Amino acid sequence: MGKRRRRTGVARAAVLGVVLTGSGLLSAPEAFPQSADGTVTVRVVRAVDASGAWTPALEPGLPGVKVTLTGGGRVHVEGTTAADGTVTLAPPPRSREHGGTYRVRVVNPKPGVLFPAFASRQGLAGGPGLLSSNEEFVDLSDGADVSYTTGLWSPGDYCQKNAPVVTACQNTAWQGGGQRTLVSFPYGAHGQAGVDVDVADIATAAQTGTLFGVAWNRTDRRVFSSAAAKRTTAYGPGGPGGIYLTDPAQRRTTLFTTVPDAGGTAHGPGADEAFLAVPGKESLGGLKVTDDGRDLFVVNLNDRRLYRYDATVASAPAPKAVYAVPDPGCPSAGDWRPFGLGLQDGTGYLGGVCSGESTGRAADLRAVVLPFDPATGRFGPAVLDQPLDYPRGSTVGAGPCDGAGWFPWTDTYPVVQNGQACSGFRAQPEPELAEVGFETDGSMLLAFRDRLADRAAGQAAAGGAIGEVLSGGDLNKACPAADGGYVMDTNGGCGLPPRGNRFFDTSRMGFHRNAAYAGMALSKVETTVGISGFDPNSTAFGYGTSFLRRADGGQDPVSGLRLNPPDVPAPFGKGASMGDLEVLCDRAPLQIGNRVWYDPERTGVQRPGQQPVPGATVHLYDGAGTLVGTARTTARGEYYFDDSNVDGGLRPHTEYTIRLDEPSDYAEGGPLHRWVPTRRGVGDDPFIDSDGAAPPGGRYPGRALTTGGPGENDHTLDFGFRRCGCGH
Repeated sequence: MGKRRRRTGVARAAVLGVVLTGSGLLSAPEAFPQSADGTVTVRVVRAVDASGAWTPALEPGLPGVKVTLTGGGRVHVEGTTAADGTVTLAPPPRSREHGGTYRVRVVNPKPGVLFPAFASRQGLAGGPGLLSSNEEFVDLSDGADVSYTTGLWSPGDYCQKNAPVVTACQNTAWQGGGQRTLVSFPYGAHGQAGVDVDVADIATAAQTGTLFGVAWNRTDRRVFSSAAAKRTTAYGPGGPGGIYLTDPAQRRTTLFTTVPDAGGTAHGPGADEAFLAVPGKESLGGLKVTDDGRDLFVVNLNDRRLYRYDATVASAPAPKAVYAVPDPGCPSAGDWRPFGLGLQDGTGYLGGVCSGESTGRAADLRAVVLPFDPATGRFGPAVLDQPLDYPRGSTVGAGPCDGAGWFPWTDTYPVVQNGQACSGFRAQPEPELAEVGFETDGSMLLAFRDRLADRAAGQAAAGGAIGEVLSGGDLNKACPAADGGYVMDTNGGCGLPPRGNRFFDTSRMGFHRNAAYAGMALSKVETTVGISGFDPNSTAFGYGTSFLRRADGGQDPVSGLRLNPPDVPAPFGKGASMGDLEVLCDRAPLQIGNRVWYDPERTGVQRPGQQPVPGATVHLYDGAGTLVGTARTTARGEYYFDDSNVDGGLRPHTEYTIRLDEPSDYAEGGPLHRWVPTRRGVGDDPFIDSDGAAPPGGRYPGRALTTGGPGENDHTLDFGFRRCGCGH
């Protein structure tokens, strides 16, 4: 008896050696029995669609994600994904008492923000091109090396292919209230509007006046748009603070709210000379709806505050909250000009510029992005603070005032540039950071608008000469730096030295550079990003949308949509005739389910080496008890419910019950013959416990649940079965 106890103690010491060796704290003794176990390589990607397949061009690897490997004998190995999203884990040498099966888990770095991506029903058996669940079991015995791909996603990243796009067309006051202000067309539309593609007019100048901001509430499918201060145009019924609400299906527009204290300068007659200094300083800037559809944010350019409104109502008499925007330290308080907004992974971002107006020095121009908490309005330190005095190509292409660079804000019309008198066509771009977006790889997109293009007069009422100012906006990319901030491409970021190089080609017709208006349509399921600008394609002049490749920044040669009718000039010539672009993405779909397994040890906890239950039937019932979905477990015991196998689709925030109640499964020859539900809810780890329990007096296990919000996938709905002691 004493010898047996001593041997047990030696075995335990050996196991402890395995654990310490796997942690790197102890070298394995030479006499330790060596295993022939292989390794597991896990790739964690940021998914953007519901296909269950990995698309490398759209779904980059996620770095810095913890992955664990656990097994019998208290083995626990951890690793962190590299820049490409991969990590390889090698189990420590094992004893003969422990098999070569292990559990591998991806630890979600942002619970409640990121969720498991849609998993393929083939799972691990489908190869590395299909997505497995975040919790997998692998067999590494006999030197087997296993590789697979899994994913996390943000529901806000989801979009359907070729979704509708809405943009704002800007008209002169002379054109009248019947002119269109909001239009919609498919993302992939190209060519000439009205000739190659039908464009839907969904709002008019009489309903909205001049607009810049456009936002989409995917929850109730409504478009918000906001007033813009632009010379020789007209405000709508809400004046400089007007926000409008449009039902694109019904093409019905109403006034949603009037933001207070948005400015008091009225438009004047003719060339509207008194309005020359107003753009960028009065009316409204960026407009965004949170991913959950609950809140609408807008920047008031006049009082330089951030306003928050209830986005679920038909009209809002007052904001829910108003937040002061901190000055990032411009040379003068009057130089700080907040404008643009972005939202990503539950964090808000406000973009603005130090205008250089007080000093007149280009060296004082800066772009700044401040993060904020949408729930509290609390701002954090700047994540981007970059100079804007880098070399920049000519906007006009030739002439004494060709606009080669960014220029400090002024309230006058440019007549001299770099000591030379201006004549004819001219550009003197004054930066406004009007839109902030994020790529799936974490890089930041910055859409700049040219303020001078909004200070210039449009085409004369009698059809005279087109405006002489060329808009000089841009789309820039900023990439993460070692200090945790971002560096713009033009300042040597994103691997693009020397200074002045930029990632995106925003030239049009091979002649004019800086042709963007700051509208940005970023759909993360598309290989391009859309921008508003002039000369949008290679076949026609005018204004419309162009598309740039997200992979390398080049122009997509087959895309580009001209919005002004054939032979009809843009109302502002090559100045700015458009506002923002917004992609009308659907709500993210849902997926629930995961694994059914045999639990002969009766612990109620999934362990490596336990066998899955293949071929079992899993039913899904709605709140009324109606059968709405059926799934069968795979060879790995996995099952999933989503829109593909649920009648009417799997709905968010809805009560369902999952049951394994197919009688034939429990009959002789069935996968659950003489098996009954194991212990339920054991421990505090929902990924490995059993959720099924038979109701009182019932035989079949089930689990009642309420689904989460759109895209909040749940792969922890597992069912374990123990051997039945129920006789023959």
